[in-house]
Amino acid sequence: MPSHAENIALLNKDADKRSVIDSIDRPIRPLVLELTRVGIKTCFSCCGFTYEGEEEPKSHHNTFTYVMFYGPDPQDPSDVSRFFEVVHEFRSNGWAIQLVQSSRSATEQEWHVGFIPPFPMWNPDGSGRSVHDYEGRIFAIQNMVNIFKRWPAALGPKEIVDGNIKRAEFTSEWRVKPRMPYRMVGFE
Repeated sequence: MPSHAENIALLNKDADKRSVIDSIDRPIRPLVLELTRVGIKTCFSCCGFTYEGEEEPKSHHNTFTYVMFYGPDPQDPSDVSRFFEVVHEFRSNGWAIQLVQSSRSATEQEWHVGFIPPFPMWNPDGSGRSVHDYEGRIFAIQNMVNIFKRWPAALGPKEIVDGNIKRAEFTSEWRVKPRMPYRMVGFE
């Protein structure tokens, strides 16, 4: 099993040649794409469980499925309205939301929306999570994808920018190198 330092080195190998879309956990990728399509600017996400064929070496939260995104542009009433409609959809479907990082600019604020299954699937013998533990997270993710698929696309270009860019600007100690942005085509 690779050490933490070896995993970071593997994670950063050719980072400047890879797209951020390939760094998003496959199980939560459809939700990140739908949020982007409807006008939410995401910065980080995690499906909350390990899965076969993970694209990059990483450790998962293993208890919490989440997406982090930036706040709305306060100068754009439709952006503010859409933001709070998205927040309402998540809350109405069992997800929690909180402000993670405040700043002088609303568009620099980071919001964390996460899902913890109400009944984690533990093995009855106390040896840890059961093989079914991921299922509640998959259902929660797919439910939100299905909801947002019914929403119209927001106006303008759609691009997913790696949240590691802002983190690396914030501190020189940030260890994960950012990937290239991913531009969604056909939703302008």
